[in-house]
Amino acid sequence: MTAATDPVDPTGRTAPAASRCSDAARERGDTMVGTAPPARRWFLVEQNGDWGRNAWEGLDCYDQAKEELRTRLEAAGARLMLIRRPGARPEPGHPSRRFCLVDTDQPFPMLWGTARSDGDLVCAAESFRDWPAGAGTGVSAGTDAGAGTGASAAPDGAPGIVMVCTHGLKDVCCAVRGRPVAAALAAEWPDAVWECTHTGGDRFAANVVLLPDGAIYGGTDPETAVADLRAHLAGTVDPTRLRGRCGLTPPAQASVAAALRELGPMRWGDVAVFRQSGTEEGWQVELTVRGETVQATGRTVTTEPHRLTCRAAGPAPMRLPVVESLRAG
Repeated sequence: MTAATDPVDPTGRTAPAASRCSDAARERGDTMVGTAPPARRWFLVEQNGDWGRNAWEGLDCYDQAKEELRTRLEAAGARLMLIRRPGARPEPGHPSRRFCLVDTDQPFPMLWGTARSDGDLVCAAESFRDWPAGAGTGVSAGTDAGAGTGASAAPDGAPGIVMVCTHGLKDVCCAVRGRPVAAALAAEWPDAVWECTHTGGDRFAANVVLLPDGAIYGGTDPETAVADLRAHLAGTVDPTRLRGRCGLTPPAQASVAAALRELGPMRWGDVAVFRQSGTEEGWQVELTVRGETVQATGRTVTTEPHRLTCRAAGPAPMRLPVVESLRAG
């Protein structure tokens, strides 16, 4: 389905192209910087087929296991995401499924495993608690069913996990714009690319999340998504469509993007946040850029009200960070 057609979402309602939130956001030139999700930790569960209206509703687990998993992930500060390979279809029965724990602050930030039961998923979530002791050597998921996990980092020059939001039941823009992007990225990096449930920022579809780096790019199309990922992997990050780094505050995200834009091109890891101070009316973010100290100053502004999702009942404003200066020292 191309962006020129009027899609029908999974509920059967037609979403005219003129009313789509992503089309309107592109026409307005909405600012994306500072809108990355707040999660530093992610719990990814492979699941083909229906995802429901959100990841928790769609997770194929018994209710008791789902609540136990929710409790563990909330305690760990981790976000649940359902993932599937582009074009994947439902499978009969309840087959074993892969899962991955991601912690963007760990030196070995990804823990992959296979769950053969709901209990395996619940036990695997305990690895967030045990991570410091197990990173680099593999962490047991604590079950006799064989749901082991092994710690790893992405190979140099290759993507770790590339998630593209295609959650059409949440917002039709995510499906219409996300699926072609997922297919294009999968053609280049088939082992790394997954479709995923809602990332946030419907109007910025297609949204692409790179883990474990924590970078999220928005407003992408098949060609620009491939170009963005190539640049990211080559160490020449293009911040044109960068929404921010997951897990940072909006001012810190905007400061990192400003450094990449004004002092780059550079590698994703060349910029780090040291501290933030001030208030929304006036804030300061201290960065290290290639080992040197850089000070960003800015403020938070309120946008004009707009419909922020296709399903929004009415217009609403956004609070967005604006970097006003960037100086060394």
